[in-house]
Amino acid sequence: SIQDLFADARSFRYRPDGNSDRWQSADETESRHSGDCEDKAIWLFTRLINNGYFNVRLVIGRYRSVDSQLHVWVICSDNDGNTCLLDPSIQKRVWYLTAVDSGLYNPLYAFDGQNRYKYFNHSH
Repeated sequence: SIQDLFADARSFRYRPDGNSDRWQSADETESRHSGDCEDKAIWLFTRLINNGYFNVRLVIGRYRSVDSQLHVWVICSDNDGNTCLLDPSIQKRVWYLTAVDSGLYNPLYAFDGQNRYKYFNHSH
């Protein structure tokens, strides 16, 4: 389930890259059992797609609109068609996009495995 995959991604130890900012593959993150926000998000993104979930997107943006650093999370649709926001680096549970505070999770770009998207409305 989405919850189980999210729990697995959360269980990976958070380990920052330092200055290199190297993006690990899902398999690397799994074998190291650690990674930073994009590594954990890439692992989750890959596993959700492999398990047949819909509208899975890897999202790059700002956790808070005032943040200078970029952050990476995942969104996908659950079996009822609700959009879930999955951030295994910061959050302890799966959020529904409708319940997320408008000051948080400001997307800039997204990737669905084939296509890249750019968000123009930065208010949310």
